[in-house]
Amino acid sequence: MEYHSNTHSNTNTYLEHQQVPCATPLAIPVIGSNVKSGKLEEEWLRTTLLRGSYDDAEDEEITTKQQVRLDKICLQLMQVACKSDRLARALDIATRLKLKKSFEIAVALAQRMGHGGLAERISLLMHARARAQAEESIAVQQMSFQQRHELEAKRKAKRRRKKAVKEEESEEEFDADNVEIGRAHV
Repeated sequence: MEYHSNTHSNTNTYLEHQQVPCATPLAIPVIGSNVKSGKLEEEWLRTTLLRGSYDDAEDEEITTKQQVRLDKICLQLMQVACKSDRLARALDIATRLKLKKSFEIAVALAQRMGHGGLAERISLLMHARARAQAEESIAVQQMSFQQRHELEAKRKAKRRRKKAVKEEESEEEFDADNVEIGRAHV
């Protein structure tokens, strides 16, 4: 919340200052935030940051909903890029996609807008991702039970360390805020 000074002038020669609270929406600063693509970029960044906090969650439904939202934003950004014939930008945005359905929509979008070469490259990207995921899945299946158990334990330990670091940072910020508040009252 921001505070703005509101100056009132009395019949006397002194000025009275009063702080008035004003709600200010939080946004991540991006170039071109006043155009559609800038707004979409800001929303994608914000959602990506929020998704990081959901990665620790055991609930797959939350992370899937977040990924669907991210892919939807990417598809909208890709549509804007295709309309302005920025095909390299559209392909760059397509690399952010994660879900197979989103890749299929991106290919259809590029074809519908008359960019067959872009559609072909996105299709190649989709197949390369699917191949990489299949290879990873096969590698995990070939691991012994003990190796899978150890891998899962490492992942959980990494999540716990991440969570502990976040908590420690928030405690440090809280302590710093209290010190600043204490100085303000002195």
